[in-house]
Amino acid sequence: LPTPAVDVDAILASSTYELLKADSEASLTRRFVLDPEDTLPLEKAGFLGRKMKKILKKSGVTELFPVQKNVCPAILDVYASKHRWEHCGQGSVAVRDFCVAAPTGSGKTLSYVLPMCEALRSQSAVKHIAALVVVPTRDLALQAAGVMAPFCEAFGLKSAVLMGHQSFEQERGMLYTRNGLDQVACLVDIVIATPGRLVDHLEETKEFDLSHLEFL
Repeated sequence: LPTPAVDVDAILASSTYELLKADSEASLTRRFVLDPEDTLPLEKAGFLGRKMKKILKKSGVTELFPVQKNVCPAILDVYASKHRWEHCGQGSVAVRDFCVAAPTGSGKTLSYVLPMCEALRSQSAVKHIAALVVVPTRDLALQAAGVMAPFCEAFGLKSAVLMGHQSFEQERGMLYTRNGLDQVACLVDIVIATPGRLVDHLEETKEFDLSHLEFL
């Protein structure tokens, strides 16, 4: 999508366009105001793999918007650090949260889709819900699923959209299956859900397991 027309001076003078980073030690530990014109050519995005860049180029993306330029590498750094600590057996590290406020069309969805899919591409063959995306409306759920689709297909990731006005049992079938020994197996890596439908599955789908969650 093209960058929306904005008044750069007005935005930089306000809190409308900002990146907030928080961790468990303080509610807001760092605050960044981004320049809406500070884009990054795709070929210089060293934090993204070749396959990811190829998919983006095929979609017509030649540069990353400011939100994507700043958020994507930060999320990947936190993800990598967390797994290094776990691998070394030194205990867990503080969960890192990111709060982003930016205009419609500024690339917020890709800012979490890109690092999430880049990180989960190395998932083991045994599937479990590793990412949960919660959005307020059905339209936004479908939009997020559409943005993710080419990356999921390329990296062998499976996603499911949970929302109202569709069969609850059909959704269960998208999430889990049973083998011949009546053992439950998860079928997806990523779940996109509206709040109400998420609560429904938490309460009614006994197999619904978020204990392996890496991204929320």
